[in-house]
Parts: sequence; C-alpha cells; structure tokens
Amino acid sequence: MGSIRKYASNLQTFSGAKIFEVEIQKKEEYLQSLSDDGSLQEVFINFEVNDEVSKILSIQKFSSVSTERKSPLVVLKKETDKQAQILRMPVATSRSIQDIKPTQQQTMTVPKQITGCSMNPSGKFIFVNCYEHQLIILTNDGKSDSEINTSTQFPIDVTCIDDLTVAVSFFGAAVIQIINITSKKVVLTISTLNVCGGITHQNNQMLCCENSTGVSVVKLPNTDNFVLVKDKTLNRWGYITTYMDRLYHTKNNTVNCYFFTGKKLWEFKDE
Repeated sequence: MGSIRKYASNLQTFSGAKIFEVEIQKKEEYLQSLSDDGSLQEVFINFEVNDEVSKILSIQKFSSVSTERKSPLVVLKKETDKQAQILRMPVATSRSIQDIKPTQQQTMTVPKQITGCSMNPSGKFIFVNCYEHQLIILTNDGKSDSEINTSTQFPIDVTCIDDLTVAVSFFGAAVIQIINITSKKVVLTISTLNVCGGITHQNNQMLCCENSTGVSVVKLPNTDNFVLVKDKTLNRWGYITTYMDRLYHTKNNTVNCYFFTGKKLWEFKDE
C-alpha cells in the first residue's frame, strides 16, 4: 500500500484501498472462523505405557491415548475498529483542501454529456452518457470496450457491484437497474420512492442521493431499503461516495461527510 501511495494517483490510491478493504474483510472473517471452531488450537497426543505390561496375562489394557487442547500459537487481533491500521497506512498530516494539487495521469476521450462514471475491480471504466441513454465502457488503458443502450431514459450515475454488474440511477424514472455489462441485459429493477441521482456501492448495499428525500440505502440481494440521512433539500444532481466507515455527498456547492450511522461529521462549503 505504501508503494501505491507513493507512485499512484489519488484516484488509483482510493480505488486500491477499496479493493484491499474488501479482500481484508474476507480474510479476517476466514481467520476468525478458524479461531472460533478451534482449528488453530494445538492438539497434543499423550501416550502412557502401563507399568504392568510385563504382567501381560493379568492386565486388562496395554496403554491409553488421550488428547489435550492448549491455547493456539496464533493470536487473532481484530482491527475493525482501527481500519487504518489494517491497511498499514501511515497517518497523513492534516491538510486543507486548498493544499491538494491533483496531477494528470491519463487522458480519455468521451462524449460531452457524461454525468457519471465508475471503475470496476478489473480496471474497466464505465461512463454514463445521459442524453444518449447509454453506458460507455473503456478498458483500463482508455480504449473503447463496448456500449450499452439503457432501457430507461436519461441515466444519471453508475456504480460497479463487481466485474460483471453495475447499478444505474435514472433522471427519467424512480428506479435503480442492475445491468450485466457482458450480456448487456437488466437483471434486476429496484423501485425507489423518488428519483435517485448519485449512487455508490459498498459491502452489499447501495447508497443513493434520493431527490427531496436524502441519502437512501438499498440492501442486496433482498432490496430492502431505508433512509439513512433525511434531507429534503437534496436533489437528483447530488453525488455520493464512501470511504472506510464514512460517506460523502455533494449538494449544490457543499460537500457533507457522515458516519454510516447517519451522524454528520462535517460540511465543507465552497464560497
């Protein structure tokens, strides 16, 4: 991770951290299951020879075998409350947003009507061409891969669920569609109370900026949904993303940060 932070762009570092976060969570759950079922405990076999073995005709047993369990050699320490330590990332010096100076890493040619984009785990870029009602997919080196015409008009934003599927929100309908980018077919349509704008995905749940409602959460695969942050002033042009245990969304000329509990952490306003 240190090499990524040293040589990669902020976007690449962010994307890499998201991938590491998912993989680390899987490994941690696997190791915890080994600890819970006792697989990591040391097993000792004790062998005791009966002193009466010489009196073979009078003894009833030659020996006995038993098992004894002791504390495992490996001690698991969960770091879910200290996720920064999991990634072994050094604590960054606090900086003002004005101090951040992005550098250009790559140039891609896309249509002018792009309203959303996302990158899947394999590195492909998915762009939303709102007024042409389509998704444009580019390879990680910026070359054209494919295009998908959406069945619902005016897609706004897209988020990648995995290498094969994406979730798309729409300006023209209060729905979220799950689309397979290989078959180019809609595999699931989820109805929402109002039109959704910005959308993102993390840990089997989607978060979206729902017009005149706030930040809504849709759990997968059962599609249960609820409003996490109530904000009737949030409109369909709000965008959202997540990082670790926090979510960030835009509203007009402000950026708001919340914990996943719905508690507001801070607000930045561009004067």
